[in-house]
Parts: sequence; C-alpha cells; structure tokens
Amino acid sequence: MQNDNTMRKNLAFLQKTFTSDVAMGELSGIDELINQWRRYSQYFGDARLHLQRVESMAPGVMKATARLHVTITELIVRFAFPHLSEPEPVSKYDINPPLRERLKGKHLDCSVSIDFQFDEDNGRVTRLEPRIDVIPALLRKLGDLSDVVEVCYSLSDDAREGF
Repeated sequence: MQNDNTMRKNLAFLQKTFTSDVAMGELSGIDELINQWRRYSQYFGDARLHLQRVESMAPGVMKATARLHVTITELIVRFAFPHLSEPEPVSKYDINPPLRERLKGKHLDCSVSIDFQFDEDNGRVTRLEPRIDVIPALLRKLGDLSDVVEVCYSLSDDAREGF
C-alpha cells in the first residue's frame, strides 16, 4: 500500500514538474521517461547519485552535475555492453580474462551532468539531456584505452541515451 501511495505522489510530482511531452533523447512523454527510469533502476539497482551542483546556464536552462557510483553486474553488462555478454573462447594459456569478467564487480565513479530546459510560460521541464562520462572510470578500472574502446564500441541503444 505504501508503495502505491509513493508511486501516486511521484507521478503527481512529475506531472507538476514536467510538461506532458517532455523529451529525453529520442524519448517523449512522461510515461516513456518513467519506463526508461524503471529499466535503469533494474539495471543499476545499487547506483548512488550524489548531487554536486545546480546552476543556471541561460534563461530557461539549468544544469545539474553529480557523481554516479555504480557496481558493474552481469545485468549491467547485458544491458549496456551486450557485445560482451557472450562468453569469449578462452584458451587455458590465456593470462588475460575476458573484458566482461574484468568489469563484473568493479565499482565505477562517473561524472554526470543533466541539462534541463524549461517552458518559459509554465516553468515546467520540456527537455532533459543526461550525460554520463563513463570513459575515465572505465580507463581507471581497465588500465588500457584499447580495452575501453572495445567495451564502449557497441553500446546498446538504451545505454547510448545516457553515455
């Protein structure tokens, strides 16, 4: 019951804060954003977002910057990096484990920024553009730029929305 009340309150807040046709990347509308956020919460269940700053960039445009702390799980690998999901053939003489194995369990600390555009008439958000700078975090964990390129080469469409 509490969950249902919380959902109703959150939905009412979103409807007051966002226009009905709010856009994020290729997505449009509150329902599509909620569905995308639900998927993200499934994939990144233990993620923590720490707000650092909110600033006005221009009339009707605000930018929020934050740090995202997330642990790479098998589910995240399948969602964001599907090309790494298939087990790579490993020789018993191979001393380097596959990239997906090297990523799983790693904690990433990423910079995040979100631009919010507001409707000047009603003050509600019309568009948000999230960006997650995952490259430096991956480079710190993998230690080799060619491995980072291989990891990011074929990001899924959903992951590309934010990265």
